Amino acid sequence: MNVLLLYHKCASQWILNVFGRLDVQNEFIFMGSKEPEKGNRVLRDNIGNVATVRDKKIYLTDVKFPGVGMWENINVQDEKFKSLFPPISKTVTVIRDPRDIIVSGYYSHKKIHPVIEGLWKDLPVQRSVLLKLNTEEGLLSTIDFLAYQFNNLKHLYKSKVTFFLFDDIVDNPYKLVKNILNVWGMKSTNIKQVVDKFTLENLKSGKVKTPPFNSDHYRSGSTGEWKDVLSEKVLNKFYKKFPNLIDEYEKIKSK
Repeated sequence: MNVLLLYHKCASQWILNVFGRLDVQNEFIFMGSKEPEKGNRVLRDNIGNVATVRDKKIYLTDVKFPGVGMWENINVQDEKFKSLFPPISKTVTVIRDPRDIIVSGYYSHKKIHPVIEGLWKDLPVQRSVLLKLNTEEGLLSTIDFLAYQFNNLKHLYKSKVTFFLFDDIVDNPYKLVKNILNVWGMKSTNIKQVVDKFTLENLKSGKVKTPPFNSDHYRSGSTGEWKDVLSEKVLNKFYKKFPNLIDEYEKIKSK
């Protein structure tokens, strides 16, 4: 099974928009956080555009499934997701410096990320908290709010998935997309066309729309922003609360 794992503030919306528009023969299916065994598609053998009797339902967990399942913010340690990891699956994910996740998360949660009824019920509460705090206090609060993600990353970093870096989206997005497809043995002829459409500039200006996320959602695509934003107090709290997380990230980045 081919798997693409998406994580909050790690370019998940960019990835969904780009990969969903590539001219690959294989289908990309967004699963959110649904259990893998609950995802299926009807595959058809067509003769003159008429489905034959060989139509059959195939599950994403079937090793013969020809597409890519995309899961978002799953709990790495949850047993129901074990089929999404090697050696069972060819699994890819894009990771970002956790300190930049704090910065991006803070600004997103405070005023940018859309509040959608029935989804992420904690966000409106956190937004009301952040609006009452100064920047440093808000960043400290964001560390606690995103604790579930940082604890998740601690286990993700130790898994044997194929990692790509958020930095690559900034530096060479064409190569990144091609290299991810290579993991699954796929090819696309319109990578440049799609990537050129979904540039940060186009997204920020509103030239390209990606509802329910408006142009404000795409605040910054820079890396290393944490160096100018996070105070010593904020960093000390993060390092104390999640020891060795940055070391594990740096190990992956240096490979």
